[in-house]
Amino acid sequence: MPSARSRLAAISGRLAQLGRRKLRSFRRWLENTRNFIHLSLLLFIPLLIGGVTLLADTLDLLPFLLFPPLVSGAYSLFREPESQYASPRRFVGGMTLGAVCGWIAVTASTRYLQQVPPDALQINPGAAAFAVLLTGLLTWGLDLEEPQAFSTALLVLATGATQIVYVVSVFLSASLVVVVFLIWRSEVYEQRADYLYQTTHADDQVLVPMRGDTAETVATFGARLAAAHETGKIVLFSAVEEAETAVDDTAVDTDGGTVVRGGSPDDQHLTDLTGSARETAETLEATADHLREQFDIPCEVVITTGNADAAQLAVRTATETNCDLIVTPYRTTDTELTPFVRSLFDSRLDVVALRTD
Repeated sequence: MPSARSRLAAISGRLAQLGRRKLRSFRRWLENTRNFIHLSLLLFIPLLIGGVTLLADTLDLLPFLLFPPLVSGAYSLFREPESQYASPRRFVGGMTLGAVCGWIAVTASTRYLQQVPPDALQINPGAAAFAVLLTGLLTWGLDLEEPQAFSTALLVLATGATQIVYVVSVFLSASLVVVVFLIWRSEVYEQRADYLYQTTHADDQVLVPMRGDTAETVATFGARLAAAHETGKIVLFSAVEEAETAVDDTAVDTDGGTVVRGGSPDDQHLTDLTGSARETAETLEATADHLREQFDIPCEVVITTGNADAAQLAVRTATETNCDLIVTPYRTTDTELTPFVRSLFDSRLDVVALRTD
């Protein structure tokens, strides 16, 4: 019977394997841009608003009623970082302009409509209507349309704060949010590939299994990774049935070795191929020529005999061609990764499953 130590080692090994599998699943989940943004919202927005609150309590400057539009505005920035409304100028300018319009409305209503002190709790309906109208006109005319501008315009009517202090606090708080957003967008969002594909900095020999309709797109992505290194190269890989590979025995190694490696469509290797194997080789070589011309990197074509769904063929070919990264199309069956992709992730090589939708 196995000893307690061996059982403990087996359990530890299974737990470690489970942990690695869960970590890979989490990284694949995080590769989806929507998921990445939502996680950023959960991490950055609470910390950001907490920091603004702490600063407001320390300086006794920011009215608490300003927080709802500030939070919703920050959420809009982070939620759609590439939209037209994710503009620092529009965000800060729109919210500040709204506060100024509210200030003007309060001053005008106090002087001309109703003699109500600015710090009174009563809100003049005419002042509210005028604040919204003025905000809409100015933000439209100055191309500073920001939904939160109307909130800051109305809140100045109810804050009870000195209006100039309110306007300054709106400007400072919006500017702080924008600074954090710009740092996040440039250092985290736009560089997310560096965090999601951590190993690509060291990988310059890339193998791409040419599978499915997105194979050329995936190959282009792999070539771009390889081109980032002076010694980079890319290998386009495919597998065909042994019966389709050759007219005689000279074209195929009996152990399922390489049929075509480099060369051109009129190379002697291709003259030995027949049927779909020849068509596959010519298609891959055409893609290789395009990648060589576009990225100015070495590009090889490797075709082996065997089951095209056997991931070990791709892993073995990557090892034989000194590739340290496999870039494969992201494919699922019933919401789960296909066995081919799962087997690649279980190998010792670095793997990127590119989702093109």
